Amino acid sequence: MECLIRASVLATVCAVAYSQALPGTSQDRVGYPEGYRDTFTLLYSFDRPDTKRILVTYGNDRAVSVQRGEQGNYPYGSIIVQETWTAQLDAQGNPVLDSSGRFQRDLATGKHCCHP
Repeated sequence: MECLIRASVLATVCAVAYSQALPGTSQDRVGYPEGYRDTFTLLYSFDRPDTKRILVTYGNDRAVSVQRGEQGNYPYGSIIVQETWTAQLDAQGNPVLDSSGRFQRDLATGKHCCHP
């Protein structure tokens, strides 16, 4: 349930961040963070049985500093990156699970970056 709440908060933050017009420009001057997998902290990985996809979310130090329950109050400079992956499927179309019972990644289908 907590992962669903986090995913919902993240989706809301991203929607608000992208719905607001940038002052004076329509160009993203922040850019997509290179090397985020090495420099950001893994916030969570969430298996989506309904879509057979995996959501993997990373945050920089500022984003990680937010305490549980305070996700709507990200400090200036917070960056959140979310990857979307398809799950590996067996011959019957069921997700292949690892030794921990989690979906295994197959193909990356998208990346999203938020600067809340």
